[in-house]
Amino acid sequence: MIACFDTCVLIWGIQGKASPEFSPKVGQTRALLNQLEQSKAKIIVPAPVAFELLLDVHPERHGVVLQTLNQRFRVVTYDTAAAAKNAEIWLKRIGRNGGVSEFRSQWPTVTKAELRFDCQIVAIAALCGADVLYSEDPHVIAFAEGIVNVQPVPTAVEQSRFSEPPLPYE
Repeated sequence: MIACFDTCVLIWGIQGKASPEFSPKVGQTRALLNQLEQSKAKIIVPAPVAFELLLDVHPERHGVVLQTLNQRFRVVTYDTAAAAKNAEIWLKRIGRNGGVSEFRSQWPTVTKAELRFDCQIVAIAALCGADVLYSEDPHVIAFAEGIVNVQPVPTAVEQSRFSEPPLPYE
């Protein structure tokens, strides 16, 4: 099994941070990580997700965080194959012109840059053959439809303690 994590899921499970309405996701995601590790699943983290994670980390700690990510997960780069898959998905969902307005009709504040970023995550998950992409981002879900199986963090996973300490962020 290959599981891919979007940024919010990685932050909930590794960093242990969530806004009050998502606070239950921290324990649920940590339980999911524990379950995936026990089942020997391969967990991939797209490099754009690692980038977003690092935005909340003091620059002096970036090396330690990246080392920890690389030890526990497979961090997948955005290379030319990912660029080609990204373009394929973008053209399918957005088209050459005007398609962004369809996304904006559902999500008025979304930027083209945010959509491009979310499409990169889906492209990397697809190229890696992810069986599941854990995300609750509506843009990721929209891009992934028919390409990658996107699932929210399961609520029914037993709430066991996560086997690893949180990453050193501060």
